Amino acid sequence: MWQSSLFHSYDTSIIKNSEMQSKPASYNSRHIITTHAEIRVLDERCDKMKKMVVLLILFLIPMKTMALETSATASILMDTDNNRILYANNIHKVRSIASISKIMTAIVAIESGKLDETVTVGDEIKKAYGSGIYIQIGENIKLLDLLYGLMLRSGNDAALTIASYVGGNVDEFVKKMNEKAQEIGMKNTVFNNPSGLDQEKGNYSTAYDMAILTSYAMKNETYRKIVSTKSYKVKTNMNFYSWIN
Repeated sequence: MWQSSLFHSYDTSIIKNSEMQSKPASYNSRHIITTHAEIRVLDERCDKMKKMVVLLILFLIPMKTMALETSATASILMDTDNNRILYANNIHKVRSIASISKIMTAIVAIESGKLDETVTVGDEIKKAYGSGIYIQIGENIKLLDLLYGLMLRSGNDAALTIASYVGGNVDEFVKKMNEKAQEIGMKNTVFNNPSGLDQEKGNYSTAYDMAILTSYAMKNETYRKIVSTKSYKVKTNMNFYSWIN
């Protein structure tokens, strides 16, 4: 009702603009105020039309989308919030997974509840080769510190020490790794050691299974803190370490 009378007043003020000079001041004032109000309404409508035009242009202009490209023989892109697959390429192909096995080693150790306990390094490290943090037999170091050495420096000696302490021995720890894999839905994964080294039997999995593991691990606050650390320093009864990620 207000809008209808407003348009009528505005039209009248335009048509009879020449007559306004002869009208009383009160008449002109009333029509001027009404006209300003109508202009505001029209301005708002113009703004809305501009927005509609912009949206229409966005729909009409062709948009270039960049495709995901990778030279990997197996790859996956997963939303870790809900494990929805966004990109997939040979995601169920079983392959050796090498050092990314340490993600599972870290998770099993974190969930053991022993992070603040002190570990004495034993003879198990004699079997370690490749990348390491170079701990020594008889050295005392917290389990949490070993995890930093495991993930920041890919320490194979750290992996064996963690496994021996948390599992009682390496073989028992590996059983825990495989049990955890089944628990979280890794259907095509077999762990044979905690480091990922290709010994007599290496560790095998798929891109899909490792994405599931990584998604699970990244929901753990301790794990996130460890892998996001840039540098870490440790002092033991035998040595001082400074690791950079």
